Amino acid sequence: MADAVIFVSDSSQEFTAPELEFLQTARRMCPNVICVLTKVDFYPAWRKIRDLNMEHLQRLGVKVPVMCVSSALRIHALRTNDRDLNQESGFPQLVGYLQNDIAANAEKLTIRTAASDVVAVAGLLTTQFRNEQQALANPEEAHEVVGNLTQLQERLNRLRGNASKWQQGLSDGIIDLQTDLEHDMRSRLRLITKQADDAIEASDPADTWDEFQAWLYRRVAEDIVHTYQFLHARSEDLSVRVAETFGEDGGDLTMHVSMLNPTEILASVEANTEIQAQKMGMTAQGLAAMRGSYGGMLMFGMLGNMAGLALANPATIVIGLFMGRKALRDEKERQLSMRRSQAKQAHRKYTDEVGFVVGKDSRDTLRRIQRQLRDFFSTRAEELHRSTADALQAAQQAVKSDQSTRQQRLKDVNAELERIAMLRKRALELSPELVKSLAAAGGAS
Repeated sequence: MADAVIFVSDSSQEFTAPELEFLQTARRMCPNVICVLTKVDFYPAWRKIRDLNMEHLQRLGVKVPVMCVSSALRIHALRTNDRDLNQESGFPQLVGYLQNDIAANAEKLTIRTAASDVVAVAGLLTTQFRNEQQALANPEEAHEVVGNLTQLQERLNRLRGNASKWQQGLSDGIIDLQTDLEHDMRSRLRLITKQADDAIEASDPADTWDEFQAWLYRRVAEDIVHTYQFLHARSEDLSVRVAETFGEDGGDLTMHVSMLNPTEILASVEANTEIQAQKMGMTAQGLAAMRGSYGGMLMFGMLGNMAGLALANPATIVIGLFMGRKALRDEKERQLSMRRSQAKQAHRKYTDEVGFVVGKDSRDTLRRIQRQLRDFFSTRAEELHRSTADALQAAQQAVKSDQSTRQQRLKDVNAELERIAMLRKRALELSPELVKSLAAAGGAS
């Protein structure tokens, strides 16, 4: 969803394990990631921190640029109009990277999209005029051209129908994708629940709940993003498979599925994960111990009287102390078990709400993708049919025309082909990357 990710960390310490994990995830999902180390004017060892961070990234195979900046130097340089100090602040390099590598690439992508549309339209027009050109230049082959176009039109008529092969493939693909998507999301949430239960059983929520909450929110957000990434990748694969049903008639059909930002969905989750995870205070511990001691002393004292034995006061006191200690330990374990149970209920409530909200949104997203694919390929089928119908009409007209009319029309058709070729050439000049992709597609085909 993002054009670029700028990861900011100060120069006080090297990247932590969670930060490196985030960078790995971000690099897999976004081609443009940059690390920016701040406050280099405040920490003398910033160069060592930079080198350590670069070693960590290299070890993990995360290829991202690392730039060091100082806001204080930047502000002072702007106030004093000091160019050397401004260069030392690191901001010119950062701004240059954003302008030349990020903004420029976004503009190139827009140009490439427009050029791709122009090339696609030019291909349709070229096919149409070449069929007419063939019929005009070779009257003896005109009937064969008309026959071929008639067969092509019948084939394209089948593509326009509701029972067409691509329609069935799209419908079956969406059903399969919905099933796989639900399984993927439930598997992820079940794994989160298991890991959360294990973490709670291995700790005391009174000590770790704040850290656990942060982990839970981060982990759920990561898995939800991965679920939508799975949806996007599978939708792109489905688009390719549907395009293949058009065969050679569809040419180079490519469609990039558009999706909304999934992280905003988590903001709509209404589930409170706060719990009353407090340990016993000194007063409560003392009262629990006193209750246990008093009960023990009373019980053993009564047993001694019933047996006709008078227990010595020191022995009764010792027994009472042991009983009080056991009662305090049992009470602590009981309250710890209650805190753990409360914590499990809280995180399950959150993940259940997330599953409910994300499940609804993912189904809606899948339906929107289905409409995008359906509308795109329906429009493509209509364009192909209309272009073929025009070419067939022109070829039929060429068969009926006399010699002089055919010669005049042939000149017009040649001129149109030249203009279309010039337009296609200009579009390709604007986007050299498109030339490479078309050449690769031609080589693959």
